[in-house]
Amino acid sequence: MLFGVYELSEPMMIYQEIYAAAHSIPASASIAAVQADGSTALSYSQVEFAESTIFAEIPALRSGQQTNTAGDGVVMSSVVFEPSPSTCVASAASPCNYDAYVVWSVAYTGGDSGRSFNQTTRPCGLTTQVAAGNTTPGDLPTMGVSTRATAWPDPILVVDVFFSYEPLLLTYTKTPIEFLASGFWPVRSVKAASVDANGNATPLLPDQQYTVLTGLGGAPTSSYCVNPNYPESGT
Repeated sequence: MLFGVYELSEPMMIYQEIYAAAHSIPASASIAAVQADGSTALSYSQVEFAESTIFAEIPALRSGQQTNTAGDGVVMSSVVFEPSPSTCVASAASPCNYDAYVVWSVAYTGGDSGRSFNQTTRPCGLTTQVAAGNTTPGDLPTMGVSTRATAWPDPILVVDVFFSYEPLLLTYTKTPIEFLASGFWPVRSVKAASVDANGNATPLLPDQQYTVLTGLGGAPTSSYCVNPNYPESGT
């Protein structure tokens, strides 16, 4: 009986751990991203390091209890919102619709852990509304974020964590339980486009404040994508 209770409660605990990971990973990455000039940038190695904390967040993964990690994954993406149509200027009297664009997306490779992780990134470019799959995240929600917004939404970091839980009772049936959680975190960019002689700053537009990805030299190309329409991304 105790074994049965454990089998029922462990998936719930693991989901809470996955949910926590999807929010703690972008939080820590956003801190590391802040630059001296107020902009935000992350190197490929910094992204991989932040994603590696999945081992700390999910003890079953760290302990080796979950041995088949090929269906597990952590993906971090930088996202901006663009007005649609591009000429729309949002205000309280005249709200705009905004489309979400993925500037770059990096999947965790497993580092030196010796584990093989699912390296499916979010597609770079315009996102469309599709449901999440067992091992692929759904596209970004628009309700309340980019539909009829009265102000231009700020860029965000998105982290998707997907995990295939293997309960002991179902080991012989080879039927894992698939979990997915996504976390959305605001970018901390405060860089100004210009500052006049009196110290008055002109801020960058929201779609210019995204977190830049650097240090791709030597990174496995299968683990990331970059949108070439955004300057500096992937430098």
